[in-house]
Amino acid sequence: PEVGIHLKSFFSYYPDMKTIIMLRNPESVVASMLEREWYGDKALTENHGKWLFLDETNSKNRNTPDWIPKDDVEKFYALSEIERCLMYYKMEYENVINLGSEFLRKDNIIIMDYNKFVSDPKKCFNKISEKFGLGYGNITSSLLENVKEPKKDRKLNWNSVSQENKSKIFDLYEKCLRFSI
Repeated sequence: PEVGIHLKSFFSYYPDMKTIIMLRNPESVVASMLEREWYGDKALTENHGKWLFLDETNSKNRNTPDWIPKDDVEKFYALSEIERCLMYYKMEYENVINLGSEFLRKDNIIIMDYNKFVSDPKKCFNKISEKFGLGYGNITSSLLENVKEPKKDRKLNWNSVSQENKSKIFDLYEKCLRFSI
């Protein structure tokens, strides 16, 4: 969903572009972001090198992510690392929803749930192929046999997150899933 905010612009240039928006359970995504320390204090204050940041005058020599509205910069830095991750993913889900149901139901857009894809990649790929009018290539079947959920602990300690933030992120995820195949 990271490009959700730009999809309408992309489609104005490439109206026949085929697009798959892959959604993933918020807990898994946030656990992955925490593991990579994308929004940890070190990444936001040192030369992290793993993320693109804006050089904003109001970020006070910090690595302010480019998706944060200027009015929310100080709020972002006051949050815990997990809440920064949730802020990011909440915005990404909102970007998808803000595209609107008419846009999301276009014939050349698919929204797919990652968990469904890894649980039955062949079935999901067949849905993609059917909707986009595509066939299997020489190695498609062997690639699909290797699709599986990584064996990593994706459980989060939600104690430091407000119930409101937790509910909001899962609610947005469910709203996005309503458009999935």
